[in-house]
Amino acid sequence: MSKAYDRVSWGHIIGVLRKFGFEELFIDLVWWLLSNVWFSIIINGSLHGFFKSTRGLRQGDPLSPALFIIGVEVMSRDDVLIFAHGSFSPLKDIMQVLERYQRCSGQLINAQKSCYLVHPALLPARRMVVERVTAFAWQSFPIRYLGFPLYFGRCKSAYFGEMCQTILGRILLWKSKLLSPGGRITLIKHVLFSMSVHLLSAAVILDVRAFESSSLWAAFMHAKYCREIHPYQAEVRVNKLGNLAKDVECESPSGTLYVMHPVPDGGCADEAAWTPSRSRTFTLASAFREVQQARNSSMVLAKVFCQLYDWSCSSVGVYELKVVRWEAKEVGRFVLNTDGCSKGNLGVSGGGGVLRDSTGLPLFAFSAFFGDTTCLHAEARALLMGLQMCARRGFDNLCVQSDSLVLVGTLHRHIQCSWHIRREVRQIMHLVEDPVQFSHCYREANKVADALANVGITHPEQQVKVYDCFHMLPRLARRELRLDRIVMPSVRKVRRM
Repeated sequence: MSKAYDRVSWGHIIGVLRKFGFEELFIDLVWWLLSNVWFSIIINGSLHGFFKSTRGLRQGDPLSPALFIIGVEVMSRDDVLIFAHGSFSPLKDIMQVLERYQRCSGQLINAQKSCYLVHPALLPARRMVVERVTAFAWQSFPIRYLGFPLYFGRCKSAYFGEMCQTILGRILLWKSKLLSPGGRITLIKHVLFSMSVHLLSAAVILDVRAFESSSLWAAFMHAKYCREIHPYQAEVRVNKLGNLAKDVECESPSGTLYVMHPVPDGGCADEAAWTPSRSRTFTLASAFREVQQARNSSMVLAKVFCQLYDWSCSSVGVYELKVVRWEAKEVGRFVLNTDGCSKGNLGVSGGGGVLRDSTGLPLFAFSAFFGDTTCLHAEARALLMGLQMCARRGFDNLCVQSDSLVLVGTLHRHIQCSWHIRREVRQIMHLVEDPVQFSHCYREANKVADALANVGITHPEQQVKVYDCFHMLPRLARRELRLDRIVMPSVRKVRRM
């Protein structure tokens, strides 16, 4: 806005106050305060006459900032970002709205300070359309908006270099001053934190040495954000899901290396996660796929590249048929079968499980709705839920079976734990200390839990359903239980080792 304080209309402010529900007595006081303003001209040190003001707010008046903010709430803010399609009609509608705002508020948009940003690949002809309709100048990325860098593409530490240098300059100035500890704390609280320090933590990785030291700055950050824990172990919750990771630059066409923030009570160090791999560990095959996606599009070079490096042309393994059935354990031992499913992986998911005695009779079963998550996460949550129910009901001496080979391998510590199920795995290992109790079974031997997991997806209104007797179970689960009790075999095609 151009001369925002001087041009604002009094009638506009009074109208906005009424819309906000202020009482007429208060509005009347504001009106007399605004309208009773007179100005005089000083010529050669003497006042010559008076003239009355008809609009604007007095600068220096403690009430003026609050009235100005209330007035510009019609346009959301004084500085506004507008996202729109770059065609003629939407731009024309936006300019008409801005013109109406100027007429009702008395303010004037400063075209010299305004600009428009477009994708770098946008055609010059389309940019000319935007510039002709808006009369704004074009600027290229990156730019600064309210102290925050707006950029296109990947985040770079250089975008925040100015802010880092500002903070560093303030700290270096303090080194030459003899300040007491109380004075230093006051400077940290009221000077450094007046800057947008949180923008750095949201966009770039801060220097770890700043938090490992025993300085006042590190102690203040610990007390403010971390509650006596290390800043890199502080958990950030988003929609009640796992931990929030931060980007770190990585030499890969599309893969990103993430720094994970483990659960604070685990006492684990930070770990790197390689996103192109499902296990979040770096593998040569996943790196090859990333390079293959960015390789030369030439037909000749692509043919040579495929012949030399394409691992997908490996020989097909030989399969054989295997008889699979559910098997009960010895007397006094219970079998817990759990399963999870996700419609889409990532998609709507559910879980289920059943606890049976040595004769195959069900002691209890459950189905649960998990919302949107992956298959592996649903498997882990279903297994954890089954163990928690067994612990509450007093069942021990368990044999836990799951058809997820990845989850069982993780519990046996043969496979590195995936980052998004780390919380569940830690709680599972707290309930079951001996990993030998976990075993893998084929899906054909886990049909009861699979049926319950599919039922769990169908009742989002009831998060968990518990079945305490056979007749309460869904029809498909009852049928599979009968087949398991008579040891009905199934045939599965497995790869010959």
